[in-house]
Amino acid sequence: MNMVFKRKNKAKLAPLVRVPAWRKLLMAVALLAAGCSAGTGSGGYREAGQIVSMPPKPDKVDPRALAATCSYTGLYGVALESCVRLLAAKLPPFDPTKPDHFGELYSPQKYYECKLKNPSNLGCEEFALRRPENPEYWPYPGVPKPKWPEAPKKSVYRAGMDGKEYFDALCKAEAGEFIYRTVENVEGIHVIRPRARQEGDKGMDDRYVIEDPYANAYSDIATEPEFYFVGPKRDIPIWSNSAKIDIAKIGRYRYIESAAIASPPLTVQQSFYDWSYATPMPEGSIVARYYGYDTKERETMKKEYADKAMSRYGYTWRGISRPHDRELGVAGSELAAVDLTTGEILGIRRGFRFSATRDNRRVNWLRGSVCPNHAPIDPGPINGGFILKVLKPSQTIFEQKEMNK
Repeated sequence: MNMVFKRKNKAKLAPLVRVPAWRKLLMAVALLAAGCSAGTGSGGYREAGQIVSMPPKPDKVDPRALAATCSYTGLYGVALESCVRLLAAKLPPFDPTKPDHFGELYSPQKYYECKLKNPSNLGCEEFALRRPENPEYWPYPGVPKPKWPEAPKKSVYRAGMDGKEYFDALCKAEAGEFIYRTVENVEGIHVIRPRARQEGDKGMDDRYVIEDPYANAYSDIATEPEFYFVGPKRDIPIWSNSAKIDIAKIGRYRYIESAAIASPPLTVQQSFYDWSYATPMPEGSIVARYYGYDTKERETMKKEYADKAMSRYGYTWRGISRPHDRELGVAGSELAAVDLTTGEILGIRRGFRFSATRDNRRVNWLRGSVCPNHAPIDPGPINGGFILKVLKPSQTIFEQKEMNK
């Protein structure tokens, strides 16, 4: 289905004016320059008014077309086309009010054409990339939400800057850790905004769909923070590639909580999880609580559901936008430690990532530079060490030592 705009009134059209050839050439050059700087959607940067064509919806659905990828043996001809049309029809039209929620190559029509040629082609997925919504879940209703800081009124962007220059300017002006108050002996914390898994590297090669490239949002550490934040109360060596770890103490929490969301069945790859991960969610559950991890074997981590939260403190995050950032291969985010009972922000870490572009349009966030740098004690990319600084765990498991001598 193609999106068509209809004229709302019958105002008279302006008379045609013959344009000299030299003026047409200048206009073409100007439009080309505008397309390079603002984007066109066919491999460039998103425009708010962009229209993305939709493929035709299937007239009727063959039962075999209900396959997830349409790529299994025996599906061809009309059945294959019907299946691919069904897949493409499930994709929403491009929303011009949320241009950065769609991949820079997003096109259900191109996805349809690509899958029709080769249903097994994983490259087709770049035409269907969308940003996971990642909603927030606050455990205590009625508590005022924290007020995030506003973006600076004066931008550090200057015309003619390349991506590296802009990244350096943002790092100098805005990046860093800002701790307003710390809390001692915290037993457990609450994940206010769980991160959805972004499978594969396609999203990390796209300018828009990853809201928080700084934290590499699709990693196991980001999507399963329990395996980073929970630990026992005993000495455990923590290895690092750095020569030494200059920190007084490292701790882990007794438990971590997040919103109670029905989990899908465990996959073969998750067979080493504890059976409690597969327990059906009881009716009336508010939170999922994780505890018992020995930091060695994943099956030691236990999961339980509860009808109320135990945590007073937690953390949330958001992507931030600055003028011309994504088009120059720059992305930023903020991580906040908060008091769940008052909405007070106890500390904020603001970071940026820079990725050199490929072919003047594509990025690779996995190989980008970051500021501030992730602490050497952080085995994962969410920089959870900042949360540990603000909300100091009661479970001290490591005293100051020098490593890799």
